[in-house]
Amino acid sequence: MTRLQQQQFPWQELGKILAGFLCIWVAFDRTAHLTHSTFGESGVLICIVVVATTFGVEKLIFKQTVADAMRSLGLGCPNLRTMLIAIFICVMLLAFYPAFSLVTGAKLTLHNDWLGMSLGLFAQAGVAEEVLFRGYLFGHLRRERTFWHAALLSLLPFVAVHVLLFASLDWAIALASILLAVAVTVPFCYLYDRNRRTIWASALIHWIIQGAIKLVIIPDSFSLPIALGWMAMCATVPYVVFVFRRNRISNQLLI
Repeated sequence: MTRLQQQQFPWQELGKILAGFLCIWVAFDRTAHLTHSTFGESGVLICIVVVATTFGVEKLIFKQTVADAMRSLGLGCPNLRTMLIAIFICVMLLAFYPAFSLVTGAKLTLHNDWLGMSLGLFAQAGVAEEVLFRGYLFGHLRRERTFWHAALLSLLPFVAVHVLLFASLDWAIALASILLAVAVTVPFCYLYDRNRRTIWASALIHWIIQGAIKLVIIPDSFSLPIALGWMAMCATVPYVVFVFRRNRISNQLLI
């Protein structure tokens, strides 16, 4: 390989990763839009579409074998210790609602179909989004980069697709969503990195972050403070994962 080819190679690789990312994201976004799946109504369908599209991208763009393509989805067997840490973080997050109710006297109840909504939201916000953002995007970037290099690079497309929220949401809500997306990127990438390159720990927390507030019926007079409080919790509590790390974040490459 010539020196010029060596210099160009990273750009070619990044171009392929970005092209695949756009294919998967468009499949995710259009399916959610066409099915009007705001509360996970078509979450299972969206999850199937995203997994199938990601598998196709791995096969067609990256010429992966079937086994390697399946492994790239991030759906393998997780690490028990990491999953227990993720569950602990979820419990800390969910404790916000009874604590808020106790302090403010707000009467919070669950939607009648909260269980069905939960399953759909886990498939859509948990599995589908984490297959895209961690399993595919961060997973590819991490293979020949240090953790911090890959995490920061993965942040750019993650934030870019959230910028589109300005077209459909109030600017304050859209801005808050972008800031939250930035805040959770590093702990989610770390969970993937330390969980045998699987998405299950980050998917569990991602599901709670997006889904919990949709399952609760909130009195109008408390909607703003509970939304602000919840976003603050979601932006900070996932960093608890770093308390449990046994050693420093590895700068080794995952080739």
